[in-house]
Amino acid sequence: RQRQMCIRDSLYINLRPCKAFKGNPLNYRDDIDLVIFRENTEGLYSGVEFRPVPDEVKDVLHKYSPNMERFMDVPNDEMAISCRIFTKKGCERILRAAFQYAKDNNRPSVTVVEKPNVIRETSGMMVEIARQIAPEYAPVELWEANVDAMAMWLVKIPQDYSVLVASN
Repeated sequence: RQRQMCIRDSLYINLRPCKAFKGNPLNYRDDIDLVIFRENTEGLYSGVEFRPVPDEVKDVLHKYSPNMERFMDVPNDEMAISCRIFTKKGCERILRAAFQYAKDNNRPSVTVVEKPNVIRETSGMMVEIARQIAPEYAPVELWEANVDAMAMWLVKIPQDYSVLVASN
């Protein structure tokens, strides 16, 4: 188990360079050159899930989250729950990797791509930590984008982005 956790923990970066090479007839633009860092071990990839949902899990969630109220009459075997778990260590680790990459490769910005307006606690934590560590990596700028809007911006103006970092 310790070895499995060590291996899983070490694969925390899903690194996706996205570059359009001039002359490729499949390109819709020739000026795309961005790198995506996606956290690969936390968030919904943490693998903490329940189906059927034990009474104890349902009761604890109901006690601490008013949003659980609407699910209390759903039979336990007719629901599944996935826990989106973020840690400070995990957020810092992926954010620092993205910022360090940007700094080492003369990239002007790191855009943290999250949804803190809806997923307040986990996405909020990622954005908060990004804001805390960003000054350490000057002159690299921190940009923030909502994940839904980012999909549009990557279609409309992908050339404006350099390094993106997101949870899973």
